[in-house]
Amino acid sequence: MTMESEQRLSSSDSTIVGIVENIRKSASDSWNYRGLELSNEMLVLLISHPNIDKAAAALDVTIGSLADPRDIPGIAHFLEHMLFMGSSKYPGENEYSKLIVGNGGYSNAFTSDDHTNFNFDINPSLLADALDIFAQFFISPLFAASSIDRELEAVNSEYETNLFKDTWRISQLEKSTSDPKHPYSGFSIGNRESLRIIPKQRGIDIRQVLLDFYKTEYSSNRMSLAVLGNQSLDELQSLVIKSFKEVQNKNLEKPKYPSDPYGESKRKTICYHVPVNESRQLTINWVIPDQRELYYCKPELYLSHLIGHQGDGSLSSYLKTLGLAIELVAGESHSAPGFNFFSIDIQLTIEGLNQWERILYSVYQYLAMLRKEGPKEWIFNEGKNINQMEFQFEEKGQPRHIVSNLAGRMRDYPLSECLSGPYEMREFRPDLINELLNEYLIPTKMRVFLTSKKFLSIATEKEKWYGTQYKQEYLSEELIKQCETCEINCEFYLPTPNQFIPTNFQLFSKKKNLARPQIPTKIKENEYYRLYYAEDSFYRFPKAYIYFEFRNPLVYVDPIHSNLTTLYVELINDSLAEFVYPAQLGGLDYELYDCNDSIQLSISGFNHKIKELLNIIIDHMINIKIEVEQFEIIKEKFKQSLQFFRRCVPSTMAKFGLTYLTAEYDWNNNELLSCLDGTLKKVNFEKKNFFIFLCYDITMHDVESFITRVLKHFYIDSLMYGNLTKNQAIEYMTLVEQKFKEKSFYQPLFPSMWFNQRELALPNGCHYAYTMFNDAYKLNAIIIYLQCFQETPENNALLGLFSYLVKQPCFNQLRTKEQLGYVINSQLWRSCGVQDFSVTVQSARELGYINQRIELFIGSIRVFFLLLFQTIFNRLSKNNMHISLVLLFCFSIVVVNSTTTNRRVVVNNGRRTKAPMKQSAYTYLRFVRGTKTCSNGICPFWERHGRSFVSLRCYAKQYRECTCLHRMCFSSCMFTRKVCNDEMVQCLKQICPRCMPASAQAMCSIYDSVAQQVAEALSVFACYPCCPVIQNTNNSTNGLAAAPITTAPLTNNIGITTTPAIGNNGLGVSQNAANRPTNGVNQSNNAGLGNTNVQGNATPRPNVSPNNGLVSSNNGNGANLGSQVRRRTIKRVVTIRRKPTVAPRPATVRGSNVKNNVRNTV
Repeated sequence: MTMESEQRLSSSDSTIVGIVENIRKSASDSWNYRGLELSNEMLVLLISHPNIDKAAAALDVTIGSLADPRDIPGIAHFLEHMLFMGSSKYPGENEYSKLIVGNGGYSNAFTSDDHTNFNFDINPSLLADALDIFAQFFISPLFAASSIDRELEAVNSEYETNLFKDTWRISQLEKSTSDPKHPYSGFSIGNRESLRIIPKQRGIDIRQVLLDFYKTEYSSNRMSLAVLGNQSLDELQSLVIKSFKEVQNKNLEKPKYPSDPYGESKRKTICYHVPVNESRQLTINWVIPDQRELYYCKPELYLSHLIGHQGDGSLSSYLKTLGLAIELVAGESHSAPGFNFFSIDIQLTIEGLNQWERILYSVYQYLAMLRKEGPKEWIFNEGKNINQMEFQFEEKGQPRHIVSNLAGRMRDYPLSECLSGPYEMREFRPDLINELLNEYLIPTKMRVFLTSKKFLSIATEKEKWYGTQYKQEYLSEELIKQCETCEINCEFYLPTPNQFIPTNFQLFSKKKNLARPQIPTKIKENEYYRLYYAEDSFYRFPKAYIYFEFRNPLVYVDPIHSNLTTLYVELINDSLAEFVYPAQLGGLDYELYDCNDSIQLSISGFNHKIKELLNIIIDHMINIKIEVEQFEIIKEKFKQSLQFFRRCVPSTMAKFGLTYLTAEYDWNNNELLSCLDGTLKKVNFEKKNFFIFLCYDITMHDVESFITRVLKHFYIDSLMYGNLTKNQAIEYMTLVEQKFKEKSFYQPLFPSMWFNQRELALPNGCHYAYTMFNDAYKLNAIIIYLQCFQETPENNALLGLFSYLVKQPCFNQLRTKEQLGYVINSQLWRSCGVQDFSVTVQSARELGYINQRIELFIGSIRVFFLLLFQTIFNRLSKNNMHISLVLLFCFSIVVVNSTTTNRRVVVNNGRRTKAPMKQSAYTYLRFVRGTKTCSNGICPFWERHGRSFVSLRCYAKQYRECTCLHRMCFSSCMFTRKVCNDEMVQCLKQICPRCMPASAQAMCSIYDSVAQQVAEALSVFACYPCCPVIQNTNNSTNGLAAAPITTAPLTNNIGITTTPAIGNNGLGVSQNAANRPTNGVNQSNNAGLGNTNVQGNATPRPNVSPNNGLVSSNNGNGANLGSQVRRRTIKRVVTIRRKPTVAPRPATVRGSNVKNNVRNTV
């Protein structure tokens, strides 16, 4: 929308034609806002606050994949990639990312159906520089021919990454089976075939297509810019005008697309399709009019609230009671100018799949009830009050996300309402609600999608781009007639008024303007619990967070009890759904989940009704009544989630394996499956100092018996923070204690029974490899995992800085230049008081080649980064200060690989065994306990250094051969001395030629430009050169003969533990809206891992199977940490991986949309 004429203010600057100062914001919002319309018709929103940690900016273009040329799909997405590859003013491919990542920032972009969004955040002091480079994307991009082929491979890798994700496959199937004349039916992501092979066959120059698309679709009058900084609004305005005034206005029309993507021929149809993962789902789609102009009354929101309701009398409650559905989600799925979709997604039980027609009939019975009752103003007002409450007390998110969202909506609302627009519900319009019900949500305008592997035998068609098998046909006229004339079901009725909507927003704290939040302190402790509390005097919102950890070692003592705990928690969550849904609508949320030493409960949101919700949850935990049908549904759902592991993304599967190897106690998916329904004959529980052979089928009686036992002894750790008084915190804790004491079985847990997860610390001279196999993807993944040292303030800063330094060069070299794949990252991990660092690559290339490129990268830049690292510290200290720097890395690799059926593999005991089933997972753990032997013989620098070192070997199973991939050896260097610059330079000249291969030297040349900045630090490392890169052996060579290896069982070295980490995995609250993938968002942490960033790019360890990481080395004082066992809380993660077969490999994409637009990273 354009700026309202009455809001236009005159400006002396000719580049500004309108200013909006009266941006509507909430009373609790202390940020300052200003809207601008530039002379080139670009809309700008300026946001100022003096105390932000990161500045951010985002530019949104109201054009997306719907504008792709019909014969070259994916151009909009490809163009998004290419804009990062340099401009006339800044021609370097990585100048933008080098500035952003090198200064603590992050950049991203995504392409959806009708938007392309570019965003970044950065250190506030460098906002001006970043904006200048950023603006050149839209002024003079290069589209260099040398970059096109490489970046096309990045798009193709993105496509391959999403190739076996059912969300993307279903989204593309819906598009491909739509009206072929409508742009919605296109292929939004693009791949090697659509962007290279087909254009080449037709004699089309893809670079010229990019140039033409940029010229005809990108214009300043389609762009919206949001900028957040700590400068004043006037200063931000000057920066924006200086950088963006030259963006060309081509006076393009606002895009609008035909109103019916399905067309008459596609209505009243059902599409049976086969998913990759075991799932059963019924989806009903209707096309409705574009709702953007109706933001002030939101008729579709009224309907999605009722259809997706989970309380008594709802469609969801009715289907669950019949045992037909597991979950129901309803609402607007996504939209574009000219049309919207309204969808109902129902996750089915096995019986629900058999009775899908009855479910469809029930949907129309519920809609008939809504027509009969008519729109109710009190329901509308209830939603209006909730929206206003959320707007008034909206919490700020990450700066980059804030500006990205605002830029994307600035042309959907008046600029003065760009903040409040999504929450506005000013006018009750029953006529518009009835119009949707009577004219659009009707049987003759629906499309049905039914998902199950059961349809494999009838799915005779194959979708072009993802290869999804399906069959489409018309629904029977009899079924359509029944749905049109259905009678109202007395089981359906409107919800009662919501008693959980808060009305008291009083703030209890009298303190104001604190510099930082208060630190929680222990306020009460006894034999039953320990309570920590802190009052919120910093954020000052009428909200609170309360957390309980019910500690009992029984919950994770073995795979059977782990499964019992999960089933118990899921049964509680299922039984709570109807009761807590009103509370969730009223601004409260809860998570109940199992961890490896406890059951954890957290409740957050508005504090007014938090006690009532706590009361309900605790009652259900104690008095749960399990129904046979409910138990079978939950058990089947849990089983599906475990089976999904073998078909998830390879890089994600590798993370599961990493956790499985390094955790002291953890159970992999095969072990859990065998102890859930007894499907596996025998399971070997490895690395636990004992071996167990189990096969168990859990029954409902087992769960009931377990509940009694697990609630008999436990200890509660609790934390309460927010708008609560100390007395209220004690009151809530006492409430929980008394409710459990009402049951005579509740007894305190002895301290000796406390269980804390720890991370294994492995000795020097070890080699580890863990190979996993995937049933779906034709991709390989390698994680090089470096277990570093325990957490201290100094170590946290050291490794955090190192991680920042590695991030951009790693991405630039392995992704941008070498195009190894789409998922390439380096990151910092923290768990159980231990810090780890890893490099992850997922690629269609062979494992040997991937490993070699990572090795060369690490070897070539090691010296540079250590030097640059020291230089930054030198800037904070005086010249020639003593330096004590320890970088002690033990390497562990998790390799996810594919094999053929009749392979022979080496199992952990060293015996050769024939694989019992196709693509089974095996572990291969080998130890090297040498003193002077590296992977390829004697370490040439051993005598000179006199230091211990660790080498690592990765074994990739390829057909019948065992290929040995040697890891690079590093020497652990610790020293404190002064070295003058001249001595450093001389040493470096003598050592580098014989220390590094020529290829590694060449790679280092990209950093020559900063050589002067690190000259002083070079001296520190000149006398302690890095070890040479050990080249890979030939693939035909058996790796066992490459170096002396001794096998030994993995032993646990007991040591001192410190603070336990608290796992943050849990169950999210379902929202009544369907979600569609989008081109361009980071997919590296998929599969619902629930990871959250911790300080910069530090990420908590995924919560799943344990992995064997390596640790050895010295702390800053030279104390040996190798014998310690580290503590750790595990979260479950899933990762899988498979090697390409003879079939052609699908290409990768950079982000496309599936029901609410999921995005991918640049």
